Amino acid sequence: MHLSTYLELLHEAERSLATSYRVVGDGHAPEADLHTTCGLLASQCDRHVTALAPVLRRYERSTQDRPERLHPTAGPSWPQCETMPGMLRCRRNCGDAPTG
Repeated sequence: MHLSTYLELLHEAERSLATSYRVVGDGHAPEADLHTTCGLLASQCDRHVTALAPVLRRYERSTQDRPERLHPTAGPSWPQCETMPGMLRCRRNCGDAPTG
């Protein structure tokens, strides 16, 4: 199980998201509601990062344990979406995918 890998990815995503919210908020400083909302969301991400710190320490692992591939490839029962570009088309076509 690669719990530590996914925790690290989540930690980095929360940090990146907080930074992005601040950049957007600063870019829209004249719009008080957007600036304030982005600041609140950035603060929420910062709290998530802080809350993840002890969990990351608990499940700390060496970098040599990192898997080469994190996501499974599509199997024979899952439709490939290579022929139709765009996630919307892919999701529409994957609606016929097996459910169980």
